[in-house]
Order: sequence, then structure tokens, then C-alpha cells
Amino acid sequence: MVKRNAAIASLIVGLLLSALAYLFYANSQTYLSTAKQATGFVTEVQAFTEKDELSYKVYVTFDSETRKDVRFVFDIVKDKDAFTVGQSIDLVYSPHVNETAVETSFFDLWGFAILFASIGFVSLLAGLFLLFSRHSEQ
Repeated sequence: MVKRNAAIASLIVGLLLSALAYLFYANSQTYLSTAKQATGFVTEVQAFTEKDELSYKVYVTFDSETRKDVRFVFDIVKDKDAFTVGQSIDLVYSPHVNETAVETSFFDLWGFAILFASIGFVSLLAGLFLLFSRHSEQ
């Protein structure tokens, strides 16, 4: 009985994570269907203190189809040398809300979908294994 309950719990978790992965995938697909591409440039790396720890805000500026010099906080990093002023970054942005630009890296666009799909798949496999394994309970 314990084995069956563990199997069912694992299957439910796997299905929930798979559904969440699909939502992240669909969100990225929807965003990319209307997104525009641009090249942004790091314009400032500004130090600030948060919880007694030094961090850096990375400001990026790009030109959209409707506005020039759209400036936004691209990232917050601990390493000042992670970005340099003048560095170019390939972006995609929503033409309706320019400040939602994201880097066109694979992980930024698809990372959460792949992460949740992978964990969900493993959880589903574990649940199926527990459910259909022929080992008797002890």
C-alpha cells in the first residue's frame, strides 16, 4: 500500500511539473510570436548594497521600433566584471512593453520549460516504475 501511494504521489507530482513546463513553453512561444529583436549595449554597471552585500545593477539600453534609448535593469550580479560598459547583448522585446526585454540565450527563453519537463519526466518514470514493478512489498 505504501508503495502504491508513493507511486501515485510521484505520478501526480510528475503531471503537475509537466503541466508547469508546458505553461512556461507556451509563455515563451507566445512571447516570441510577437517579440522583436534588437541589440542592446551595457551603459552602466552600478554598485548598490543589499543585506550588507555589495551587488551590481547592469543597465542596458537599446532602440526599439517605437522608442530610442530604452533603458532597463538587465541583470543584478555579484561580480562587477561580469559585464563591461559597451558590451553588446542580443535581445528580444515586446513591442507593447519595451522594458520586458530578455537576452536571446537558450536558457533565458527555454530554461524553465526544460527544467520542469525534465524533473516531471523523471518523476513520472519513477511513479510508473513504482506502480508496475513486480517486487513485493515487505
